[in-house]
Amino acid sequence: MEDGVNLGAVAAVGGAGGAFDARLIPEFDGAGDVVQWHTRAQMLCELRGASLAAVLPLRLTGGAFAVWSQMPVADRGSADAVRDALFTAFAPDPFTAYEAFVSCRLQHGESADVFLADLRRLAALFGGVPDRMLVCAFVAGLPETTRQLIRAGTRAESLELASVLARARAVLSDEQRRINVITVSGGRYECRGTGPVRVGVCSGVSADVNALVVADRPLGFDLVLGMDAVVALGGVTVKSADESVFGCELTEVAGGAAGEPVAARPARPEYDAELESWLRNGWLQPYDEAVHGPPRGLVPLMAVPQANKVRPVLDMRELNAHVTAYSADADVCAEHLRKWRRHGRRVAVVDLRRAYLQLRLDRRLWPYQTVMLHGRRHCLTRLGFGLNVAPLLMKAVVHAVLSQDSAVERAVSPYVDDLLVDEEVVSAERVVEHFRRFGLECKPPARAEDGARMLGLRVQPVAGELQWSRDCAVVPPPEVVTRRAVFAWCGRLVAHFPVCGWLRPAAAWVKRHVNQLTEGWDDATDDGTLSAQIAYIQERLAGADPARGQWCWTGNRAVVWADASSIAFGVVIETPDGGVMEDASWLRPSGSSAHINMAELDAAVRGLNLAIAWGATEIELRTDSATVHRWLSDALSGRTRLRTRAAGEMLIRRRVSLIRELTEELQLELTVTLVRSAENLADALTRVPKDWVREQSAADGVPAEAAAVGAEDDAAGAGAEGELAASVRAVHERAGHPGIRRTLYFARRDVSCDVPRATVRAVVRGCDICRSIDPAPVRWRHGSLGVKETWQRVAMDVTHYQGRAYLSVIDCGPSRFCVWRQLRRADAVEVAALTARWGVSLRFRAVHQPGGNGVVERCHRSIKVIAARRTCSVAEAVHIYNVTPRDGETTGSAPAAGVYRYAMRDCIRPAAAGESADQEPPAVSDGEQLRVGDQVWMRRRGTRCTDTSRRGVVTSGVSRQVVEVDGVPWHVRDLRPRHESPCRDDGDDAQSDGEAPPIIVDLPSGGDERPADVAADGPPLRRSERERRPPRHWCEC
Repeated sequence: MEDGVNLGAVAAVGGAGGAFDARLIPEFDGAGDVVQWHTRAQMLCELRGASLAAVLPLRLTGGAFAVWSQMPVADRGSADAVRDALFTAFAPDPFTAYEAFVSCRLQHGESADVFLADLRRLAALFGGVPDRMLVCAFVAGLPETTRQLIRAGTRAESLELASVLARARAVLSDEQRRINVITVSGGRYECRGTGPVRVGVCSGVSADVNALVVADRPLGFDLVLGMDAVVALGGVTVKSADESVFGCELTEVAGGAAGEPVAARPARPEYDAELESWLRNGWLQPYDEAVHGPPRGLVPLMAVPQANKVRPVLDMRELNAHVTAYSADADVCAEHLRKWRRHGRRVAVVDLRRAYLQLRLDRRLWPYQTVMLHGRRHCLTRLGFGLNVAPLLMKAVVHAVLSQDSAVERAVSPYVDDLLVDEEVVSAERVVEHFRRFGLECKPPARAEDGARMLGLRVQPVAGELQWSRDCAVVPPPEVVTRRAVFAWCGRLVAHFPVCGWLRPAAAWVKRHVNQLTEGWDDATDDGTLSAQIAYIQERLAGADPARGQWCWTGNRAVVWADASSIAFGVVIETPDGGVMEDASWLRPSGSSAHINMAELDAAVRGLNLAIAWGATEIELRTDSATVHRWLSDALSGRTRLRTRAAGEMLIRRRVSLIRELTEELQLELTVTLVRSAENLADALTRVPKDWVREQSAADGVPAEAAAVGAEDDAAGAGAEGELAASVRAVHERAGHPGIRRTLYFARRDVSCDVPRATVRAVVRGCDICRSIDPAPVRWRHGSLGVKETWQRVAMDVTHYQGRAYLSVIDCGPSRFCVWRQLRRADAVEVAALTARWGVSLRFRAVHQPGGNGVVERCHRSIKVIAARRTCSVAEAVHIYNVTPRDGETTGSAPAAGVYRYAMRDCIRPAAAGESADQEPPAVSDGEQLRVGDQVWMRRRGTRCTDTSRRGVVTSGVSRQVVEVDGVPWHVRDLRPRHESPCRDDGDDAQSDGEAPPIIVDLPSGGDERPADVAADGPPLRRSERERRPPRHWCEC
């Protein structure tokens, strides 16, 4: 009785006409026609005398009730406010209503009055239309024959809506609709008419379809179903000629009873906890067939363990086979990783929290995504993991949200549900708030400078620079060696990491080897060679993991290292600062007969493509192939045509032409540099251990003498690799520590004729005695201080000429314009004080090694030589240097042309028009042999560039290299032919004989800071006659 009383209290609603059952009004959840439902409810309440505002909330469920509950309390009691809220939420918008209005047509079996009522209802949704327009829309929606009869009647244009409706009723009731259809054979088949029928099958599924009524049985059958009827019944599965099943047939689920989820025992607790959270959040709901209809699909659940969680995934492999995923616009992890690394240091990553589970599914799709949990069918109301188009849906949602704010869209680079935020544009917190406003919850931002996980990489600052590394531990090798297990293991080792070094060709070699040993993916193998290769990779990875490198890269300059061998191609992308950004390796096809030069050219093309993918425009291609270097250099410079007579000449020409076309079309600045093989960074990406190659060659039937390592009997005395190195080291010590070439000779003579040169090189380079006593010279990378813009960088130095100190400044740009100024003091104390005053940091160079800015030092020598040869002042020498063309041909190449816009006057041009330069007598050619009596200049080695050589006369000849000058033997490299020039003054013979010029020292007085060249004697000047000298704060030394 208590339950009955409660039910009556809810169902009975009082009014003026007495209580009535509110359940006469159907419940509304937002899925049906809200206008029709509200109209029926309003009519019933008016008929019963009940309050519409009191009845409506009782019959609202689901989304409709949520809309009512969000209304202000004051508006809940107003029927008009409730109506407006429901119409706003669930009624079609005016645009949709208008589209439905103009496309509305009279359906089969529908009366003219119902059709007119539908038109009026749609017109009311977008503001209504005049009666005349309603008449036109009504007539246009009638069948063609009825429309023609009405329009052919008398005064049809002036009829009102009621008259047109009455005429339409009469025409439709009297018209016998005969329809002719075309059969498959092309014939005409006459039908008596059409009518709606309900078709049902044994499973309980039924559907309303339009039927064609005929006089005789078509083709001898009582009923023929068309495609519309088959689709309405949910499809049909024809199993045999006598058996067919209508509707969606649920297949048996492997691995559990009735699709029950199955998880591994260790992951079961976490898996169950995750599913319980889905139930608590309402993402998994018990399936109600009375509400949602019969289920259309049962999807198995799988447990996928990840690094720190277990994720339930829907097994939609069968469905994915029928869903076409257009992957042309899909996100590629490697491409987005390059884009992310092109940003600066101030970046943060924002991850959507359970991104797929935040996307709601339409209720009509719930029957297709059901699972069995705890013995009961549930439906997943959110987008589940496992659908092949799920990433595309997630991408579309993220881009739609980003497009709502232009600043956020410009700052965010999305990859599915991971967002990289450039905080130079907007902050990460603003992006999180932006997504929250659209109903998407994000995790707290993780900044790179604090350490973050970005697309599977661990990014953190190391020594002030952002470095990336592997985010998880190296997975152990599989216990049971199958093709599937080896491919999965190698895939996790290499994955999408930008830099892997030697690991790339090694993993590819192992995958090729296991592919040759097995026929199926799950066939096990116990091959010892394969096991040894896997153990080698695991042991070397335990010592040092090559998957690490620099994270950020700015600028458009790149260095591409390309190499190829008989095994693989290798490419390394490097920044100008020496940071390796990405590498790649491709195994060559087995049995490839392409020449090594062709392979080197292919590696160059692959490297160029990889650099273009990074967006580099200034590319330096480094290769160790002299042939490829010549081909590409000639093609880019146009110096000469391609010269080759190889069998693949046309293929070579096509590849070289491809590189030239890429350079021209993309406007690349491509330079090609030839390097040694030992310096090529891509060399390690083209090699695998030699034992692997030897074993592979033996397995393929290649004789042992042709293997990569020497014959077995020759290498027996050397033993293993460590013993071979020890034997070579002993030979090196006995031979007196010679170089690589001579040590290799003795090692191949005394140890084995197949000792590799690499082993000898490693022994000699690792010898401490050779390093400590007369070591071999080494190479280092030289830098350049030159820039492309004028006055972007200047070089400054202090130099001396004839005992005076000068401060020199020169532009490191293309002009090389220089300025010299004499200094009064140049001691170390004053220079240190000057740098401290202006905040200049002192950077010391290496000891025992002269170094500095070569730009300004070359300028020192040029100006000093001009001053010494011309016997002029430093100021005049600087002037001559600035007006002299650097290329010796054009005036525009002079340093002064890069600074001044007008042509400078110089002191080189003759002052008078008729004046001509002194004619210099012919000199003795340096290539001719000196004879007795020839006048020469004698110059001692190591003297200054401004010192004048001594005069002498050849007295006798000793050999072609040595002659006697004034009785002293001199080498011809220290002698120059001499002739007396009338423009030189002979009064400085004493100085030319080796005496140095006088040293002039300026000593300022104790309290006077005037320059030394100002005379102190004479009467003091009046104030009006003094020359004002502003203080020179920039150089006070």
